[in-house]
Amino acid sequence: MRQPLRLSATRATWPLRPRVGTRRRYGSAFVPAHGAQTGENDYPYVIRGVQLRLAELGYLDRSDVSGTDDYLTEQALLAFQGWEELDRTGTITGQTQVALFRAGPPRPAEHSAGRHVEISLDRGVVLLVEDGEVIRAVHTSTGSLGRTPTGDFKVYAKSLYSWSVPFHVWMPFAAYFHGGIALHQSPDVPSFPASHGCVRLPEGEAERVYAFVAVGTPVFVR
Repeated sequence: MRQPLRLSATRATWPLRPRVGTRRRYGSAFVPAHGAQTGENDYPYVIRGVQLRLAELGYLDRSDVSGTDDYLTEQALLAFQGWEELDRTGTITGQTQVALFRAGPPRPAEHSAGRHVEISLDRGVVLLVEDGEVIRAVHTSTGSLGRTPTGDFKVYAKSLYSWSVPFHVWMPFAAYFHGGIALHQSPDVPSFPASHGCVRLPEGEAERVYAFVAVGTPVFVR
């Protein structure tokens, strides 16, 4: 039989503990389900669940669902937040939790047979598109002060380990599409445009993009 509600000087409390795997509201706070963490606005979440949702939407590999808040998860969150036009924090904010629940997979602006790449300067996201469907969305940092040109281009050269003569840095997994501007791996991919024009990609994702494109693959920068 359910025990009666006990009243204290501060608030009403239930004498029975919540069952494992459920959430009950106590005052203004949630008691999270087993294994959950509490985020903004007392929203509970499980990092593995967030990762599974990111994988479902095309921002993370299913094999990278680790249950830990790691670098790949941060980069996937940045891509998701950029595409959904949220604050790009790389963390699980309250607005991110709500958006993850409501969002659908990214949709390409260009529809054509075969493969192409779309780079959204405003959203800071690279889309890998095959036969009209996005197969991966990747966080990027493009050129500051509008240095990454907009337009329709094609990959004209690839280099596993390219040396930037003017800036004296190595650019792994470089795919050039306009002059000296390339998609390439960088150790620093912030949530804002910061490059001299190139399209910086996170470690792990850069190799994926490099394998996806070939010489002649269209690149649309918008």
